[in-house]
Amino acid sequence: MAVLDCNRRRITREKVEQTRGRLLNLFIERFMSGQKTVPAQHDLGCFSDVLAASTLNEVTGIVVPAAVKMMKRSPEIAFQVSIFAFQCFNVDLSSKSDEIMPLILQQARHANESVRMLTQSMAEVVASKTKDPAIIV
Repeated sequence: MAVLDCNRRRITREKVEQTRGRLLNLFIERFMSGQKTVPAQHDLGCFSDVLAASTLNEVTGIVVPAAVKMMKRSPEIAFQVSIFAFQCFNVDLSSKSDEIMPLILQQARHANESVRMLTQSMAEVVASKTKDPAIIV
């Protein structure tokens, strides 16, 4: 039924991209802008398909800048949200790893042990999404 409904409405690629952009902005507003508490996994999970379908331009132009900004303000929450988001991405983060890795290394010396553990997980995720290993080293 859903396939027939989609065919009748003739969803265009532009509409899909526009909707994905709006959902990415909603993700950032909801989870990466001034969060005071860690969001529930099921709340984040609602966006997994949108994050997985994101293009390189959307990831590097929308999500990564918001993640970097939040990592500077609230690292514990930022790392948990960013780890989830980055795991969902199907793009190469080599172009942004030079921006992300210094923040991860800086937070690796954080006084809070949970933040230090999250930095390790975050570094692993970024490394797994980077095709050029020389950038990580």
